[in-house]
Amino acid sequence: MTDGATRDAPGTDLRFSGALPHVAHVALARPAFKGDAAAAVRRSRAGLEQAAAQLGFVLTVPSGGAERHPRNDAPFSPGVVTDVPEAQRVAAALSADPPDLLLLEHATFATGELIAPLVAAAPRVAVWALPESGPGTGPLPQNALCGLQMTLSLFDTPQFGRRGEPVRWFHGEVHEQRFAAPFARTIAALRAVRALEQATVVQIGGTAPGFYALEEAPAALHGVRVVDRSLGELFGAISEVPDEEAHARAEAAREGHDVEVDEGTLLRAARIEGALERLADEVGAQALAGGPAILMDLSDIDEAADALLLWHCGNAPAAWADPDGARPRLTTHFNRDDVGPVRDQPLRPGPSSALRLLDGGRTALVAGGSFVGAKREGFDGVRGWWTAPSWAGRRLPARRFLAELLEQRVPHHLALAQGDHQAVLAEACFWLGIEVRPVEPRPFAIEADA
Repeated sequence: MTDGATRDAPGTDLRFSGALPHVAHVALARPAFKGDAAAAVRRSRAGLEQAAAQLGFVLTVPSGGAERHPRNDAPFSPGVVTDVPEAQRVAAALSADPPDLLLLEHATFATGELIAPLVAAAPRVAVWALPESGPGTGPLPQNALCGLQMTLSLFDTPQFGRRGEPVRWFHGEVHEQRFAAPFARTIAALRAVRALEQATVVQIGGTAPGFYALEEAPAALHGVRVVDRSLGELFGAISEVPDEEAHARAEAAREGHDVEVDEGTLLRAARIEGALERLADEVGAQALAGGPAILMDLSDIDEAADALLLWHCGNAPAAWADPDGARPRLTTHFNRDDVGPVRDQPLRPGPSSALRLLDGGRTALVAGGSFVGAKREGFDGVRGWWTAPSWAGRRLPARRFLAELLEQRVPHHLALAQGDHQAVLAEACFWLGIEVRPVEPRPFAIEADA
């Protein structure tokens, strides 16, 4: 296969090369249709190469396709299928080096015998149709949209053998927003999928006593590895952090903060931070988000303001602090004596997205909302009033959102990332076979609906 150019996408953390999804592009072009399929494929390929650089994925093109158009002898770009033998050769190349996604383009209409070998050779498939070209009169040049509909209908047939499996579809030219926007979302979702499939989670010391619902047991995510480390191993790693490193970390922690703890407390936290990084590095624990995430409790509701208070005891990174608020404080724990340091800060305003895997990873809560920032204060700790909550893309009043959390017995702690990533999270769940929990229908009115 040949590789397209890639680079780190803006605003995306691609330090882990395993998070780069590989997309194989194969085009279908039947010679009976008189549109300029060769030019269409060249146009698509050039646009995908640009997208690979912008979005951060590896574009691959399998060998074995047609070299020239059977009807007019026009030269084809690599990776074009016009007959069954070509489809079989391309499928063999795909099987030898499976991509994360096969992007199967209908440059023209094509029938199932060309497509079946290709879809059998890739773990995930997206089908793409180009719009019709030309003046809109005379012979139909491509009939690609019809091909898209037919191909999607064939996934449930015995010949394809992909009943119930996810498949994505696109329609439009590569430069058009109707293609570019959903395709960018798919790439982001695949990056999350790839990271999750290769993820290693380090669990240190087990869950806190009495926190029964928080055990790490992602049984439905078969590629995820959970590595247990004891508290004794953590304490050993803490003692091995060099003094020079601990002092450097402690000094860096002071930047941008009002520090209200003594040097010994700050150094102790710096050693813990260094030890945690070492334990993670030893087993290759990976990052998933493109920026720092936070873990929050739902601690209060203001029904008049239609807002929820998300709060935690001081564990959010400084990057989440509202720049228009007071400087973050490094201080002692708010509810426990002589424990710290913890951070005291209001969370920066703007949209955020929440994810909670449930049932061992078989289902998930995907939610969103918007923090109002420091203009409204809350309890000491990291905190923010969260407005306009949505559940699986459905906007809900704050009280109804709370009711869903309670009625669906969602364990406490929501992981949040900055920005509205709900559609990407939902698509990642789609590819992984994780059901996004919907808002449950209520046959009778309940207090939360009033």
